[in-house]
Amino acid sequence: LKEVSDFIYTDSSRVVPAGASNGFDGLYSGYAITTTANGGDARYRGFEVNYQQQFTFLPGFLSGFGVNMNYTQLQTKGDYGGKVATTQVAGFRPRTGNIALNYRFSKYEVRVQTNWLDTYLTSVSTNAALLTYEAPRVVTSAKFTYKISNRTSFYFNWDNIFRRAEVSSYRAFRDRVSTTRLVYPGIAAGIQGRY
Repeated sequence: LKEVSDFIYTDSSRVVPAGASNGFDGLYSGYAITTTANGGDARYRGFEVNYQQQFTFLPGFLSGFGVNMNYTQLQTKGDYGGKVATTQVAGFRPRTGNIALNYRFSKYEVRVQTNWLDTYLTSVSTNAALLTYEAPRVVTSAKFTYKISNRTSFYFNWDNIFRRAEVSSYRAFRDRVSTTRLVYPGIAAGIQGRY
């Protein structure tokens, strides 16, 4: 449980008005304005569960496997200090989860990790139709490491293997998409040293 005051949130409820005295020399009429502001009081409640295990007790080949899993769940409630169409606090992910499987043998280590983020509120408004959410996403990445010496290792990382959208935002309903940002899989390789 955490209680805060004057929390910062993103507000997308303003629109540039028409007319010469609109603050923009008469330009940009109808454009949406997104800004940050301070809210009133907020309360966050939640929990996290984590499990990590290297299966060194298993026989032979299987002893190199390990797993790491975690799940977090939050519930938020905030007072925005005015008329806002929700009491949810923007920017907090209500549910997230990770699962990683690794294998270690001699100088080699392979790790495959999947990260899941559930839908969450990113921006508030006085109009419920303008509340902005980020859609859920699942991203899988892999990492290979070879230990050359005690201080030097070679690595190969492959991020976003299945080319999932990094950001997919919508207004109020899932079919009212406002932003989709596709990210190509990223591959990086190199030598890492500690001196």
